[in-house]
Amino acid sequence: MSDSERSALPELVRATVETAFAWAKAELLAPSAGLVGSAIASYLLNRQGSARTILRSELERAGATAHDFKDAEQFAAAAVRYTRAVRDQAADENLRILAQAMVGLARHHEVWASDFLKYADILAPLSRDELIFIGGLMAEDAKFYATPRPPESGGDLWKLVIDRLVQSPPATSPLPSLKHLYSTAARATRSGLILFVTGNFAGTYYELSPMGRELREFVDIESVLRT
Repeated sequence: MSDSERSALPELVRATVETAFAWAKAELLAPSAGLVGSAIASYLLNRQGSARTILRSELERAGATAHDFKDAEQFAAAAVRYTRAVRDQAADENLRILAQAMVGLARHHEVWASDFLKYADILAPLSRDELIFIGGLMAEDAKFYATPRPPESGGDLWKLVIDRLVQSPPATSPLPSLKHLYSTAARATRSGLILFVTGNFAGTYYELSPMGRELREFVDIESVLRT
């Protein structure tokens, strides 16, 4: 059975993915690149093959349809940006999150490619510990604000995040120490998904930005980290 016959993706989606990766391969092996036959080319081609499998499997897992990607140009722009994330050495976990964002944005917005480009720039370079922190904060934020809360409740939420991510013994903890949590949070603020807050009574803490809450509607970072 051929690869196309095994795929559960509709033809339009599958063809766009294949075309994007064919373009990325051609760019990599262009004479001007000077990489043909080199160890670097072999490594990058293997990465592209792995990333292509990740994208297709995540789209299948999400049940992506041609209706989700009815604007072919929007999907093409997103698929090409995804291949650039691969070229820039985004980790497999980051690529899975990008695929989730691709489907989620397409299902929620008629014009979505520009938002995907924005989130790809944010998500692709995040380290694993930053993903652990942001994913944990997103999960706790969703539970915490599922019921109405008074103003200035962010400090109470931050305590729950600490309990979730810094546990004892350290060997079983998502992050090894409180200092590690704070340093990771400080680095993650560059993403724009996290805000540093100086509360009047709650001291200082970190919380999701409006952009972080929007992204939470499209991705489940913790589910990717458990995969």
